[in-house]
Amino acid sequence: VLACLLPGMLGFGALFAQQYAEGRARLEHDMLTTARAMVRTVDNQLYIARASALALAASEHLAEDKLKAFHAHAGEVLAATGTGMNVVISDLQGQQLLNTLKAQGEALPRHGNPQAVRQVVATGKAAISHLYTGGVLGKPVLSVDVPVWRKGQVHQVLSLGLLPRDFDGILAAQRFAPEQLAGIFDPEGTIAARTIAAEQYVGQKGTAEYLARMLAAPEGAMKTVTREGVPTLSVWSRSTATGWSVGIGIT
Repeated sequence: VLACLLPGMLGFGALFAQQYAEGRARLEHDMLTTARAMVRTVDNQLYIARASALALAASEHLAEDKLKAFHAHAGEVLAATGTGMNVVISDLQGQQLLNTLKAQGEALPRHGNPQAVRQVVATGKAAISHLYTGGVLGKPVLSVDVPVWRKGQVHQVLSLGLLPRDFDGILAAQRFAPEQLAGIFDPEGTIAARTIAAEQYVGQKGTAEYLARMLAAPEGAMKTVTREGVPTLSVWSRSTATGWSVGIGIT
């Protein structure tokens, strides 16, 4: 009996293993396709913010050092476009001169990300930041920082501030199942948005194992464990243009 049954059992086991492998490959492919599309959407959102910041930096009010008039103009642009939560003007040393979160003339702190100011001053090019603690809000923010030119030189730095929650719509649009976990990460692997327990983990790093793999290659798949300790099959896709990435896991 065993001699008759054994070949069939082995064949069934081989068929099951093959179907499992093919099913996993299809699942990884579908998840990776979604992650790639989401990364493009993240990039587009950052590019829109950059375009808005560059347009504001060309304002005639800044060219004429009319900060009070620019304060009002920037507030109107933010309200009309819905892109960004505030606009900051900093001097070349990173001291804020204007912040639309504060009335013009109020005392202001230094820029929350002085490295970005130095980068823009040194290169004369726009920069997209990682998450950092905002100087006025005191909580995680990110910014698109662009030069304000005067007579062919960088005169000031304009920053268009964004909140991590600005990315929530990208995650919500995918309608992920309860057993799926998705997150958006800045170039340093800090969680900027998350489908589960965002209030607990936004502003924190992803797991060390996940970040090591994600920062080493632009995309891939792996078995890993979430911050909550749940085993998952995860994929990631990282933008080569901005360094921002999306990870998707399924339990």
